[in-house]
Amino acid sequence: MSKRVQLVQKKLVVLKKVYELKSTLFASLKESNVTKTDKEEGWKEVLRVAQSVGLVNYTKNWTFVRDSLYSVWKSRTLSKRENVKGGSKQKFDAVDDMIMKIIEVDPLSVGKVEDVADVESVAEYDVPETSMPTETPSRKRKARESDEHEYDIEEKILNVELMRVKIYKARLKCLALERNLGVPLSEITKPLLEDPNNADDTKLFLLK
Repeated sequence: MSKRVQLVQKKLVVLKKVYELKSTLFASLKESNVTKTDKEEGWKEVLRVAQSVGLVNYTKNWTFVRDSLYSVWKSRTLSKRENVKGGSKQKFDAVDDMIMKIIEVDPLSVGKVEDVADVESVAEYDVPETSMPTETPSRKRKARESDEHEYDIEEKILNVELMRVKIYKARLKCLALERNLGVPLSEITKPLLEDPNNADDTKLFLLK
């Protein structure tokens, strides 16, 4: 089994837990009996699953899983959907399909998709138990170091994407303040309207 498929399967284990708890994790505090403590305990349970499969180290807390891990996975899937709306072909893998199930969106309803899966099909959303050949300590250590390196790269990518989101939100706040004061766009807010990838969203924000 390739490392790509192993990584996808581990993500699916985490997403399965998110799906099981979604009525608590994403419940409205005003329109339900779910409390902040309920939500926190739910994300802690997701964190334990992510740690058990090796996607998150034990120094992270539950907010990392909510704001970085799941949030970035969902953003990637939604970005693919937007690209499909724009006419481009996208490949949706098993992770995308599970996220669509969580947020109750069908990727095939938004346009023509080239392929629903770009990895080997996953029959169950669990890491399968497989019999592995006996390895020497040296080979085991190298395999473990390779996996840790791969997860470190994944975590760094998540942190970079999260930082981009935070910067974008900060610029929107500055833009709102400039608009209220009636001052020209600053060097901080100009990119919001000059970047074609952000322009439409920014205009919608200004209309609110």
